[in-house]
Amino acid sequence: FLEPLELCYRSLCDCGDRPIADGSLLDFLRQVSTFGLALVKLDIRQESDRHTDVLDAITQHLGIGSYKEWSEDKRQDWLLSELSGKRPLFGPDLPKTEEIADVLDTFKVISELPYD
Repeated sequence: FLEPLELCYRSLCDCGDRPIADGSLLDFLRQVSTFGLALVKLDIRQESDRHTDVLDAITQHLGIGSYKEWSEDKRQDWLLSELSGKRPLFGPDLPKTEEIADVLDTFKVISELPYD
């Protein structure tokens, strides 16, 4: 993981941007080389409507209604209930558009990251 960052650092230095290279980038290089990526905080963002669409597809697939049409209270109750459960929310038979697959893939990657 360090190689691309080191390449950026050298490139900035070679282009005469050493003050930029020696700022946040050098700090980040030192942190990653010392602690690895486990301590790096990630800020992962997606359009909230995409999440709503995925949850709507899941609830409709499960035959429990349309997540989009539920009140905020019902949404929260259902989400909290599902998050506290141990069974998978859906199986491999969930119909997936490209957008649904993208959101689910993002969540899968997040779930595989080390917990701080």
